[in-house]
Amino acid sequence: MRLGIRTIVDYVFKRIFACELDQRPLLGLLNAVLELSDPIVAVQVINPFKHKEFENQKAIILDVRCRDISGRVFNIEMQVDHRSGLRKRLIYYACNMFVDQLEVGKSYERAQPAISICFVRQEMFPESRTGHRVFRMRDIDSGMELSDALEIHIIELAKYNLNKEELGSCAELERWVYLMLHSQDHSAEELRSLLPGEGFGRAIDILSMIASKTEDKQMYDQREKALRDYEWAISGALSEGREEGREEGKIAGYEVGKLAGEIQVLQKLLGESVSPDSELFPLSMKSLSEQRNELQLRIRNR
Repeated sequence: MRLGIRTIVDYVFKRIFACELDQRPLLGLLNAVLELSDPIVAVQVINPFKHKEFENQKAIILDVRCRDISGRVFNIEMQVDHRSGLRKRLIYYACNMFVDQLEVGKSYERAQPAISICFVRQEMFPESRTGHRVFRMRDIDSGMELSDALEIHIIELAKYNLNKEELGSCAELERWVYLMLHSQDHSAEELRSLLPGEGFGRAIDILSMIASKTEDKQMYDQREKALRDYEWAISGALSEGREEGREEGKIAGYEVGKLAGEIQVLQKLLGESVSPDSELFPLSMKSLSEQRNELQLRIRNR
């Protein structure tokens, strides 16, 4: 019987990858993405899974933060929807992780790399077929690296069209992607056959437990609904924003009207007072973009 449990639902994602007591899935995923010459053998989970975290929670919680024994900090997240502000938000979060290490009087040299890993469900770079991209600080002419202080991995799930017959010859990252995309389509026995290994085995145990345990299944159903509501709200907000932007754009310019419309809809979603056209239209494109991105970030984190 199919498990029917989606790994990308926040309750499942964090239960699998943010467990303090059994880090095998998290270590497996980290090492699959990073492909280090010296694999990570242990981490401290900074925001571990807590059942109460999800009770009466409306926001989508799809990130896991941890630190390895060398002091490197990691943020792993599943991005439910891709919007124009995502690239800057990833940079902002990575910079924050790096800066947060620098206590008063602490030498810059002691700061360890901050590494952000983002799984994006839609295509972010449609011009390329590459599914896994790695961004670091390099000279644009020579390729010389300035520092390894910041590193951002973006994995576009939509570019992985794997079938189960190919899993035996796939890279480890592709196997984790398969679990994220297709865990709901298989029984636990099928998944164990398709995805051997300790990390996968523990992840499949958790999926099976959620599917069979009443309390966990009820929480899963609640969070699955929250995820679908979130996707619907964002999709509706952007669609309505574009529609309002087209109308206002006839008067004040399409781009200004489009941004103003998106800001107003996002303010409605947050339950805030809506800025009138007379306040938004005189602003520069840069100011409007920054305001929209800040509202999107607040919806993501509320």
